[in-house]
Amino acid sequence: NIRDFIFQNNGATGSATGVTMSARGNVNRCTVASVRGYGMYSNSSTTFSECEAYDFNQSNTANLAGFFCCTAIRCIAHDGNQHGFRAPSNTYGNLWVGCIAHVCTKYGFYAAGLRTCAAYQCDAYNNTDTGFYIDSTGGVVENCNAVGNGGYGIHLGARHVCNNNGFGSGTEANTSG
Repeated sequence: NIRDFIFQNNGATGSATGVTMSARGNVNRCTVASVRGYGMYSNSSTTFSECEAYDFNQSNTANLAGFFCCTAIRCIAHDGNQHGFRAPSNTYGNLWVGCIAHVCTKYGFYAAGLRTCAAYQCDAYNNTDTGFYIDSTGGVVENCNAVGNGGYGIHLGARHVCNNNGFGSGTEANTSG
């Protein structure tokens, strides 16, 4: 378990990740800033809670994210290149609860090709593309807000549940709906 650390400035070249978890564990109240690759990365059953990632993916490598993880609770990804949150492909039970993705240059929350993915009480605002892009074999977006994103507020594939979500209007509308 890792708690209460700040990780930052991991080089001037390459695409090194700020924090990598390769085994089951918990990362609590940690911050990653000014890193060349992913902010926080885990393709195992690590839980990130109350963590922050910003100024991530300075290498601008395609499809990287502030958080690449199965479970994130009350985490914030902002002011980074590419996605705020990205779920690993072909994993079960990906879960985002109470998370915020703000001013990311691609999707706020991104999941594709997965078994299941759920976002509850999350906010995606002012991202360059779609707020929630969930195109997996099953997913839920519930009690979330999508405001001022450059693409759709929420993009869902087939067999998904979308309940009680808020969308911007007027100057805070999502560009594509």
